[in-house]
Amino acid sequence: MQLTIGNKTIKPIIYFCLLLFATSIYFGFNKNKHGAEGVIYSDAEGYYMYLPAVFIYHGFKDIPIAYTKQFIPDSATGIIYTKYTCGVAILQLPFFLTTHLFASFINPDLATGYSYPYRAAIIVAGSFYMILGLYFVCLFLLKSYNIETVIVTAFFLFVGTNLYYYTLDEPGMSHVYSFFLMALFIFLTPKIIYEFSIKRLFWFSFILGIIALVRPSNIIIGLFPLLYSLNHVSEIKNRLTLFLGSLKKILIAALAFAIPFIPQFIYWDYTSGSIVNYSYGDEGFTSWMTPHFLDVWFSVWNGLFIYTPLALVIIVSLIVMIYKKHTNAWLVLLIFILASYIFGSWHMWWFGGSFGHRCFVEYYALLAIPFAYFINVTVFNNKIWVRFLSIIFLLSLSYYNIMLSYIYIAPWYGEEWGWKEYFIQVMRIF
Repeated sequence: MQLTIGNKTIKPIIYFCLLLFATSIYFGFNKNKHGAEGVIYSDAEGYYMYLPAVFIYHGFKDIPIAYTKQFIPDSATGIIYTKYTCGVAILQLPFFLTTHLFASFINPDLATGYSYPYRAAIIVAGSFYMILGLYFVCLFLLKSYNIETVIVTAFFLFVGTNLYYYTLDEPGMSHVYSFFLMALFIFLTPKIIYEFSIKRLFWFSFILGIIALVRPSNIIIGLFPLLYSLNHVSEIKNRLTLFLGSLKKILIAALAFAIPFIPQFIYWDYTSGSIVNYSYGDEGFTSWMTPHFLDVWFSVWNGLFIYTPLALVIIVSLIVMIYKKHTNAWLVLLIFILASYIFGSWHMWWFGGSFGHRCFVEYYALLAIPFAYFINVTVFNNKIWVRFLSIIFLLSLSYYNIMLSYIYIAPWYGEEWGWKEYFIQVMRIF
């Protein structure tokens, strides 16, 4: 195993990740206010149910559903339908199979797919993919910053954002898995560009396919390798030629991208008779022409910058990077704006009962780029007073994030939730 990148050792990153992983596991089991029983519930159950359905119940009938209000058997066929794609289940599969073998051996009565061991496995899976994501974030940033900056960036990216909440409290949701996939995709981008091969193109396209399967809107991260480190718009043609400049490349990329969708095509054919199906029914992007940008960012209903103020610091840092003409700063801003546009166009732009704007959790893998810049110029500033104030500032934002997450009960107070109720809750943590 290579333990260096260039002339930089990655051992401290490995130690940091192992320590944070162990800490995350502890908090996941001991500080999760929902407890293990709340892990497989609502949306998370929709992502997960593929596993017990396929490996235990041999179909989507007679599954012991926990959230019966959302997952109702079809009156004609008895099939329990989930609108959520199977990407999360694929990533949970190793943990599920290990747990199922263990439960079957210890006590067959536990081998239901919904007993405590399976719920515990999802808690472990959430922490595992979070730490893998941070590991790849660190490796990518290490190309531009020293190891101290990289580790501090990763630490505050976890404790200062709702990545913390969706790792420890709702590890069954899609976001921590998408965070890992995006971090891996970003890390591999320089390799596919500067060390191109057909084999790398296949695996790179395969990963993008899984990203889209887990959460289809996240396919916009595909812009990252297309525009990475370009100095002029005219260079886009050369980049497209690199990736898709021949029929062979196009076919290989398309095949690799489609492979992760094969289980989903089978499920859709099983439930609807068609291998392609829009599973969200009447839900959709109803505000394409009038996206709720300001609401997505500043609303009391899960506004990104309200519940994760560290994200605002990151965006301000990104603007500074653009002003100073840092490479890829415009690219990060473009993807952030495009993601905000997509989220703001969804019929429910606040995305229901969530802690902060949950759709941005995976994009912290991308926003780590301007965040590392901020850490480098503040926490590691030559002036001691700047270091001191920046650390106090970051710790304060992290305290706000963590404490607010512990008093959060979905979906706050529903339609009665407003600024008055928000400030009442904020006062509870001080």
